[in-house]
Amino acid sequence: MSGTSIPTLRNAPTFAGIGGHLSDSGARIQQVARRSRRFSWYSWGFLIVSLVSFSLAPIVGSYYPTTVTTTTLTSVSYYTTLPWWVVPLGLAAPLTLVALAVREVALGRRESRAEPVGPSSAIRTTTDEGPPNWTEVVQRSQKMLTHSKSEVEWSFVPIVLGFVGAVGWLFDMADQLLPPTANNAQWVFYGPVVALPLLALLWPLYRAAREWIGAYQSLLDRQVGEISRLEAEFLWRFGGAASTA
Repeated sequence: MSGTSIPTLRNAPTFAGIGGHLSDSGARIQQVARRSRRFSWYSWGFLIVSLVSFSLAPIVGSYYPTTVTTTTLTSVSYYTTLPWWVVPLGLAAPLTLVALAVREVALGRRESRAEPVGPSSAIRTTTDEGPPNWTEVVQRSQKMLTHSKSEVEWSFVPIVLGFVGAVGWLFDMADQLLPPTANNAQWVFYGPVVALPLLALLWPLYRAAREWIGAYQSLLDRQVGEISRLEAEFLWRFGGAASTA
């Protein structure tokens, strides 16, 4: 047998170290899945609650009409309108759900930038029982990430629809709150026209949500690449040592 030895790599990634990081990433990706699920619930809830709230608020306001008097040089006229608090009443519940959805994205981005504090109890249990199956961890994590990405992207469909509906509803309320004129009917058409360019306001939220999921995808890809390189180096070194024996 020759005296060829297998050199050791100091300060290099190890299977145990990468496996621990991969397991920790799996636990963090589970949290991503929970947050993306809640983000989806809040987004679809925003659309549904908007439809209900925008319909009920004017009905409630109709029981408390406000009488307005207008005086001109030749006459005095009276007309009834909805009370001003119909607008905040109709927007309260939808805006609350939007705020909760934005909060999930903000917390998710903060967690993606945070350093791991150590393996979770679930990971410690797995380590006590034996080394984790990296293939299963990667497949499970990738499946959750793919589902979370799809869930977040589709959640913007109700956000966009609800946003357009909210702008249109505000113009409809303006039509009912302002003094009656012959031009009031035009307010109905202003809503969609104004809502389309205002959709640009949702772009920062969309980009933040994509970057939030993308950060974990990049982390998982990097760790899988490290394991692949380490395995290839391991096989190359042991294969070379065996061939010279």
